[in-house]
Amino acid sequence: MPWVNPKIDLLDVISRPSEVKSYSTFEGKMIPITVKKRILSSECELIKIEDVPDTVEVLVTEDWRDGLELAKAGKPFYGSGYIGDGFSKIAIYGREGEHSLALCIPKQSKHTENEVKYYLECELRITGLAQQFAISFMDCMNKAVQDRTIRRNNFVNIRFNTDGMFIGTLVGKAPSISLEPVLPYDTFLATKFLPHPPQSRGFQKFTGSAGDVEPSLRPSEQNTMDAFQHYTYRMSGGKFLITDLQGIWSDSADVSCWMLFDPQGHSSEFRSDGTNSGLGYFDEGVRAMNDYLSRHKCNKICTLIGLDADSESDDGSGKNGLDSSAKFGDTNEEDED
Repeated sequence: MPWVNPKIDLLDVISRPSEVKSYSTFEGKMIPITVKKRILSSECELIKIEDVPDTVEVLVTEDWRDGLELAKAGKPFYGSGYIGDGFSKIAIYGREGEHSLALCIPKQSKHTENEVKYYLECELRITGLAQQFAISFMDCMNKAVQDRTIRRNNFVNIRFNTDGMFIGTLVGKAPSISLEPVLPYDTFLATKFLPHPPQSRGFQKFTGSAGDVEPSLRPSEQNTMDAFQHYTYRMSGGKFLITDLQGIWSDSADVSCWMLFDPQGHSSEFRSDGTNSGLGYFDEGVRAMNDYLSRHKCNKICTLIGLDADSESDDGSGKNGLDSSAKFGDTNEEDED
């Protein structure tokens, strides 16, 4: 059973903006479940997914299915615990201790447990990989500011919502609500819930799975997101291309940024014969990467940090020392089940 229909351009399938701004006063009924966690780990720039030895208790909102039906009918759904939905997943409210979570589960109901586990772990891995690239990319941008070769208003800060992110797998039998399990599958993807004030811009789609940039964006956002996609390709030596960028504006004590989530990607490891699915179901391999590169036009950020073809040197690095042969962002394949 396919995860989603890969023929649909995700740029045209924009998640329904959540009306839920904060769950600090949420009083809905929640059901405890016991789960085993798998979390991101990084060793020597290798993205790994590792098991947490102990089980934890996660609280899941009971009435999320009612909220989903309200949302489908165009009615207010705050208070139900249903947060919103994207193209392939639904997000519902949960808690681990004092931490508010968005629990992401598949929309479709005909997957096997192994399919759900595999694709959600791919999404966890992609997000960790994207955050590695984002850290390095922002280091380049901040260095350019210090060197006075770019102004801060010419780009936007980006991060990926990886803090506290985990795969949860139910231990034991799932509690039931009206004869239905509280969750449709034993495995879910949990991310930190991102509340946002009513006056904020809220959810914003930047690029689709093919890497096409939303034309209505501000120039600083267009240039940053497209240059970042190009950067992931160059810095991985053509091994990866991270796309499908979306997020919520976040103001924190240390930095204001677009907090991005749910990226997708393409990889040179993908094989159309099914022998290697690369970064997951959305991965369309070298063909998709070449399609993106054929459409992409380097902007001033690309040129500044050495991504444009004219600035590449004979040793494979750009004018700012970008090394396209480095093993940046490699993933460890030994922990796959």
